[in-house]
Amino acid sequence: MVSRQEKLLLQAVKKGDYNRVKELLTRGVEANAKDSKDTTVLIHAAQKGDRELVDLLLQAGAEVDRYNQPHRVTALMVAAAANHVEVVRSLIAAGANVNATNDDGTPALAIAAYRGHLEIVQLLLEANAEVNLLDRDGDNPLNVAVRAGHAPIVQELIRAGAAINFHDIEGETPLTLAVEQGNLELVHILRQAGAEINLATTTGDTALAIAAANGEREIVNYLLQAGAEVNSQEQHGDTPLHLATIEGYQEIVAALLAAGAEVDRRNHLGDTPLMVASWQGDRAIAQLILDYGADPNAKNEDKDTPLTLAVMQGNPEIVNILLAAGANPDTRLSDGKTVLMQAGDRGALDIMEELIEAGADVNLQDNVGATALIWCCHRGYVEAVELLLKTNRVALELRNQGGYTALMLAEFNNYPQVVEILKKAGAKG
Repeated sequence: MVSRQEKLLLQAVKKGDYNRVKELLTRGVEANAKDSKDTTVLIHAAQKGDRELVDLLLQAGAEVDRYNQPHRVTALMVAAAANHVEVVRSLIAAGANVNATNDDGTPALAIAAYRGHLEIVQLLLEANAEVNLLDRDGDNPLNVAVRAGHAPIVQELIRAGAAINFHDIEGETPLTLAVEQGNLELVHILRQAGAEINLATTTGDTALAIAAANGEREIVNYLLQAGAEVNSQEQHGDTPLHLATIEGYQEIVAALLAAGAEVDRRNHLGDTPLMVASWQGDRAIAQLILDYGADPNAKNEDKDTPLTLAVMQGNPEIVNILLAAGANPDTRLSDGKTVLMQAGDRGALDIMEELIEAGADVNLQDNVGATALIWCCHRGYVEAVELLLKTNRVALELRNQGGYTALMLAEFNNYPQVVEILKKAGAKG
């Protein structure tokens, strides 16, 4: 319960009425008077930045480290947050605990670092604030300053002995945080201070991997020049080249390749960067990777190749450059279909044309004995059937495991136009 006299003192402090505050204190009003939230008059005065009132209350016996509820905020914390330099000086001189923390475990130093208040950071450090004190989220003041992008404060904390190569509770390092912010200046400052360039997060992401995934071209170049490991792999086995390819950052892909990235390094699914580019339909990146010697016939854990992935995605441009690079036009999918069968099953004429021109065998059979022609007839794709017949290489009599020829399936599925075309080509019922 707040007394009437304490209410008067609170009102006077909030108004900044020095004489009234002095009068009430002289009459014996408690210098530690507080409102219903346990916020003392000293905290209110500090928040206003009124050094005269702060000094007056301290001289009258106000406890410098009293905190409010439920957040446990002290006068020093609010003054630091509001950049009230002279008030901070007075509180420190009065013996304020510079390492006191609020309910989040955050000290005044971290608060000032986050807000970008350099002079207050310097005052707190001079008063022996613990530079590596961790809050409940596992952050120290350096991490906080890096996240906020305050380069001068980062430098000040480093000079005071802030730990450079440590992991916070989320597994991040100051360097990886700087990269995530896209802040090249901070990356440089941290590197100059001794940040380990290849120190990964707990998920295996190095600074280079993060920069590549985020499209930070300048940071990628800086890290490569500084000797970053170009073939590092994160928790899923992805390299910086995988990550840049996934996001479609062509310039970064080029920089990584020029720096020696392994074009056929596989992630934990067995995917190479070329497979990623083929699946996503990124012709420019796929061509770039091929130019550096990527294997167009590499297989992942699912037995897919760049070509099977491009065909499944229905991308004739990718199919074209893969075939030109030596991809096997008779490559099979995991179900035994050749890529020509897959294209035929989908009626992808442009891809079928590419494959046939590259020499695909039109008479191969899959796990159920079906040929490309049988698949096209099963679907009723007139133009695809005509395309296959134009090769003059199609064996019309081949049957699937059910004993059906292409003609039988066309008749069974009631595709009269396909039936007519097949009979003209010599198919027998």
